[in-house]
Amino acid sequence: MDFRCSKDPPIDYAHDFVEKVDMFPAQKTYHIGDTVWVQYVNTDNKFQDKKTSQRVLADSLSILFQVSLNALYNTAVNPAGGFCDFVTPAGVNAGRSLGHFGTGMVREFGCGISYSYNFKIGIVFKEKGIFTVNLSGKLDVLGCSGRVNRYPNSTIEYSFNLVDGNKDVFFSIPLASRGGKKASNAVENMIDGRKAFALRVE
Repeated sequence: MDFRCSKDPPIDYAHDFVEKVDMFPAQKTYHIGDTVWVQYVNTDNKFQDKKTSQRVLADSLSILFQVSLNALYNTAVNPAGGFCDFVTPAGVNAGRSLGHFGTGMVREFGCGISYSYNFKIGIVFKEKGIFTVNLSGKLDVLGCSGRVNRYPNSTIEYSFNLVDGNKDVFFSIPLASRGGKKASNAVENMIDGRKAFALRVE
C-alpha cells in the first residue's frame, strides 16, 4: 500500500491590514480596581494595507480584536476570577477566557446595524503584580453575512499607538524570573513592536 502525505497550500492573502489602537491612561503603575481603556477609531471604513502601503476600502466586514493581560512576576497563579475583567464603556462584561497565567478576550466588530469598526474595551485590574497587555498576531477578516460579493482572503493585526511600552517595568523583573535571555528577548521584541505594554498593579 502507498501512503502519501501532503500539506495544504499556503493561503494567499490579498491584504494584510495593520491598524493602531490607543491605550489610556498609559501609566507604569495602576491599582486594583483601576481601568485602562483600549480604543480603536475608524472614520472612513479603510484599513492600512502593509502589502501596498495604501489605505484600502473595507466596508461590511467582520474584524476580530483579541487582547490579553499576561502575568509575569509577583502574581497569583490561576486566580478563580481571572486577573482582570473586560468591560464596555457602559460597564457591561465583554467576555473573557481564563488561564493560569493570563486572562484574555476576543470580540467581533463590523457587522450588524451600524457596520462600525469602532470599539472601546476597558481592562479592570483585579490582581497585583507585573503584567503585559498583549495584542494578538494576524487575525482573519471575513465578509458580513449580507455582503453581496465575497471579500478576498485578508488579515488584520493591531499595535499600540504609544511611544513607550514601559520596557523599564519589564526590566525591573530579575532576568531569571523573565525566563532567561531568550524568553526575555521575545517579550522585549513585542514591547519594541508595540504589541505588548508592560505595567505594574499595586
